[in-house]
Amino acid sequence: MPADTPFELTLEGGLRYVVVDSNVDLAATDFYYYAEGELDIENSVVGILGAEFGFPLSDGMGLSLGFGYQFDISKGDADWFGIDIEEFEMKGFYFNFGLNINL
Repeated sequence: MPADTPFELTLEGGLRYVVVDSNVDLAATDFYYYAEGELDIENSVVGILGAEFGFPLSDGMGLSLGFGYQFDISKGDADWFGIDIEEFEMKGFYFNFGLNINL
């Protein structure tokens, strides 16, 4: 961007490895039996496409606002008592807001 532009634009594209610590307890019943146990979810890989706009407030400080989309590349399996339930999806839109300080 030219030096006299009042804002900065940052484009993002890449991969993220998502580490999942599920810590979810799941209970089920069929009116006769009751089972309760921890739901295990495996780690996954997601792709990222996004943009972030930065607006200067002063010489050393600015605000940033970003948005993007995260999509599954490798879904983590979810299982309960060793039984595969289904794949865990991490796809969706995201927004972020930040205060940037140059030291």
